[in-house]
Amino acid sequence: MSGILSMVSWDIRLQIRSHLYSATVFTTLALCLVAYLLAPLDISPKLLALLLFTDPAVIGLSFIGAFVLMERGGNTLIALATSPLESTQYVAGKLVSFSLLGTVSGGIVAVVASGGSLNIALLLIALLLSNIVAVLIGFAIAARTRSVNAFLAWMTIMLVVSVLPLMPYLSADPDYALLSLSIIPSFSMLTLLEAGFSGSDVGIIEFGVHTVYLLIWAVAGWIWAIREYDAQLRQYVG
Repeated sequence: MSGILSMVSWDIRLQIRSHLYSATVFTTLALCLVAYLLAPLDISPKLLALLLFTDPAVIGLSFIGAFVLMERGGNTLIALATSPLESTQYVAGKLVSFSLLGTVSGGIVAVVASGGSLNIALLLIALLLSNIVAVLIGFAIAARTRSVNAFLAWMTIMLVVSVLPLMPYLSADPDYALLSLSIIPSFSMLTLLEAGFSGSDVGIIEFGVHTVYLLIWAVAGWIWAIREYDAQLRQYVG
């Protein structure tokens, strides 16, 4: 546990020095402005969830990847390869710091977007799970790629895939072809985020099913992230 806390503390300090917090503040303020401008339109919980989904997509996928690539460029992995720090502690440090950052940012946007009319417990679960899954996937991709161009190519693919569930999510009567896209985890993220807003039609059973589904993705993402990180470290010790 002390190793994880040390990594979280290290990551936060490095995030501050690399102006990641400044970028997050800018992103959060931009989304809050959009939410404020949309407030008079009385938009539905579905569209509010779509707005909130931008946070894990940006912070979880993009920011974590850029951060890992920056560390690699600074030869941090060479030091880590010869240190007693376990791979699980390193990945957990990233997971905690970035997931909390995304959850806080998303919570601020949600309060502005809803005018404070929220189901706080459901919203926090939705934000935390969405950010955990996004961070683990973003980390694994960054650890797997060997160049900035390769990472950007993967990010483009992932962002395109992540928006495909918008078709069944926003459709009033989706067909079987569209429903098949709901296996992509962003569909469950959107459904859970929607449940956090008052007036949502998401029932408790539906919420539970999507929560379990994201937990499964979180476990799979954790295993993937650890494997990719270990494979990367072997380059420096092998």
